[in-house]
Amino acid sequence: MADALDSPITERDGSVVTFINFDAPFSNYTSHKIVIWGQKFSSVEHALQYYKYKDSTPKWALRIKRAKSASEARRLGKSSG
Repeated sequence: MADALDSPITERDGSVVTFINFDAPFSNYTSHKIVIWGQKFSSVEHALQYYKYKDSTPKWALRIKRAKSASEARRLGKSSG
């Protein structure tokens, strides 16, 4: 049985949406754009912080999504909205 950390996480159609590899040079803060939930984000951090507010305060979530940097997205996501 393969270790869960060695297996990619996939969408229902089989496309890989993310991967787990601790030697990879990526983090939530790198400027690699991603598409998830049918939307484009400037970084993983933008997406993570957006997700926390998307249902409860959508306007705040949109502000986070439009943040100029991943650090700003994190700061906004840590505030009360």
